[in-house]
Amino acid sequence: PAPPDTTPPAKVTGLTTETLSHTEIKLTWDANTEEDLDHYNVYRDGTKIAETTDTTYTDTGLTPETTYTYEVSAIDTSGNEGEKSDPSSATTDPAPPDTTPPAKVTGLDAQPLSQTEIKLTWDANTEPDLDHYNVYRDGVKIAETTDTTYTDAGLTPETTYTYEVSAVDTSGNEGEKSDPASATTMGENTMHVASIDMWYEEKGFWIWRWYDVYTKVTVHDSSGNPLSGVTVYLDMTLPDGSHSTGSADTGSDGTVTFVYQYGNSGTYTSTVTDLQKTDYTYVPDDNAETSETLTVP
Repeated sequence: PAPPDTTPPAKVTGLTTETLSHTEIKLTWDANTEEDLDHYNVYRDGTKIAETTDTTYTDTGLTPETTYTYEVSAIDTSGNEGEKSDPSSATTDPAPPDTTPPAKVTGLDAQPLSQTEIKLTWDANTEPDLDHYNVYRDGVKIAETTDTTYTDAGLTPETTYTYEVSAVDTSGNEGEKSDPASATTMGENTMHVASIDMWYEEKGFWIWRWYDVYTKVTVHDSSGNPLSGVTVYLDMTLPDGSHSTGSADTGSDGTVTFVYQYGNSGTYTSTVTDLQKTDYTYVPDDNAETSETLTVP
């Protein structure tokens, strides 16, 4: 039998590289004319990446602005590999600018939280190059956020605001604005004194007699409903001209009762000096009465 072929093909010559784009480089080389040529091996940065029977090869899927070095060798039908070509290098082009905007934001919802705040929520944009969202109030951009919720504060009570949200990618492209969503801030919460009632009870022990004087204050909101949790501040003028002051909170029926114990005969005047409750405004001009007087005989 004939001895095995151990003679490798000749070294590949004429290798050139040409940049085609930001992800492609084209290789060309001179043909090997030996009769037992089978194919060529293509190497990138020392690693075999392909086999081909052509004298050209296009390397794809590369990284922009990156230099790659190539070599090519010939392989004969016996599997002998010839010496690699002299290396040839090329650098991919910069990536073209991204001009594709993100998708339109969907699911925008606006809900009033208080007299001065409205909360926005929307569906998340899942595109990998999302950078942030722009928030618009009445057509004017007011904020940027990476969240899918935003609370707009410092607003005017009983005012309607319209919002839109857009997505912005890492290249600065802004997507179409969402469908608008509107909400109206809550009206101002006010409270007032609805009534002041006074009465006394005579008390005694053995030969001693005194009076307990009661003052019941009722507080309503602007709709005329009893308001609980209101701190009522009361100033009582006593028969001798001195004062007794105190404060207490209204119950679920909107009332609170103060008791002055061990009083004497004479005139008592109870005056509401203030009402306090979070998110409510005391409007004295709305009071049915601010003071009440009771005479104990």
